[in-house]
Amino acid sequence: MGIIYEDNELIIKGLFSKKKIAYKDIKSIEIKKEGIVFTTREGDEITSKDRFFDDKDNLFGAIRKFNIAYRNQNELEVVSETYTREELDDKFQKAKDLAYAVSSQDVKKKLGEKYDIELDIKEVEEYVTMYLSLTEDGEVLKTMGAFDDITLAYLVEWDSSLNCAKYGITVELTDEEKMREAVQYSLQYLYEEF
Repeated sequence: MGIIYEDNELIIKGLFSKKKIAYKDIKSIEIKKEGIVFTTREGDEITSKDRFFDDKDNLFGAIRKFNIAYRNQNELEVVSETYTREELDDKFQKAKDLAYAVSSQDVKKKLGEKYDIELDIKEVEEYVTMYLSLTEDGEVLKTMGAFDDITLAYLVEWDSSLNCAKYGITVELTDEEKMREAVQYSLQYLYEEF
């Protein structure tokens, strides 16, 4: 069985069958050890042994757009606490400030004063990620774009009763030393490519 996430629907392919389900008709999605359970608004359950490997941007966009209840039970079993995006904004800003302090000074020292780092925090699929881009004279180098990224948080639940996401967080967000190590690793990649 395989799953394809289209713009307006998902397609579940079996050996001899294919089932299409419009996102608007999905009530909930739950990831368990056994697989992914899709429950329709009519109460039908479809379990797929497939894992999320394909482009999931359409699916996570639909979860938000159609307020589909989502639970990643596997992740919820290992996180100690979940956070809303608003609860994480201060943590994201502190991580961004630390990453900039570490990276900007290093880049200027190694590449010259006209170079710097730009950091952007974006939600992509189920992740909140900090993207690192090299700038020259204040402009992002288009030839490189974002040269690396550091994941800060990941969606573990969409609470449809509150219409909001709940995230687990990575160690880089909670441990300054781990953030420093991640930034240094990213910079080494930059210097090899530059």
